Amino acid sequence: MQDHPIHGKPGPLGRVLFSTHPVNISFHRIGLESGSALLNLPAGTQVRPFAPAGVPASYISGHGDAKGRKILYLHGGGYMVGSRRTHKSLASYLCKIAGAECVLPDYRRAPEHPFPAALEDVYAVYLAMLDQGIDPQCIALAGDSAGGGLTAALLLALKAMGKPLPSCAYLMSPWVNLADNDLHFKAPFTKRTDIADWFCHFMSHMYVGQCDPAHPFVSPVFGDFQGLPPLFVTVGKYEPLCRQAEELAERAQMAGVDVTFKPYRSYVHVLQALAPFSKRIHGLLAKGGDFIHEHCPA
Repeated sequence: MQDHPIHGKPGPLGRVLFSTHPVNISFHRIGLESGSALLNLPAGTQVRPFAPAGVPASYISGHGDAKGRKILYLHGGGYMVGSRRTHKSLASYLCKIAGAECVLPDYRRAPEHPFPAALEDVYAVYLAMLDQGIDPQCIALAGDSAGGGLTAALLLALKAMGKPLPSCAYLMSPWVNLADNDLHFKAPFTKRTDIADWFCHFMSHMYVGQCDPAHPFVSPVFGDFQGLPPLFVTVGKYEPLCRQAEELAERAQMAGVDVTFKPYRSYVHVLQALAPFSKRIHGLLAKGGDFIHEHCPA
């Protein structure tokens, strides 16, 4: 594979970090897996493996009724990293708040599997849930970062194919525009303004492949939102994807969708992942869990 062309001229370390060499991809994945091991699970959580529609997944229970509300959680990680292991803590805390059980799939990732592999996998998992007799109005979608964008893309795909839609969707810091990754983000700990841009260009290049990055199933911000279920969109006011999340909420509202948009004061991307360590952060996640509890019947 060729190195990804990125804007500007990063130093030697940057050229290593933004290389698509398989060893570098493994480095990024192992790093996130290792860090997420520090995140605990709420008491009573039960996690078991299964494979709906042949897609490896975890089933998270212990906080809801087996016949009640279900969350289909799509993990973030730029379509390149992240897994059911890295996000089982975040998904479990959301389940506890919402009183739900959860399906957390390991969809295929780039660069080995570019678009539309991830969307095909989560689409198949959702249909498998329906085939099991689960009422779509008892299903809520949720996702963070790229998983938030994938959540929006799944809604658009289900609508386009005439499939029953879920009751609602909770999007945390969603990445919804892969056609424009000039985020102009300046982190508080560095004078560089292009680090987030480099990461987004790096990951989007691997995921999009030869497809149009402005296709609504890749960049849901360009989709037709009319007829979609209620959305809860949240993002840090000072994080890289704030502008994209706000634009998604605005476009959905203009299409008549019931949208709740809740920005919060933070530079941290997907701050909710740190819910085990802070009552304030747990409160942020609770807003999304309460939204699912309200809109998704048990």
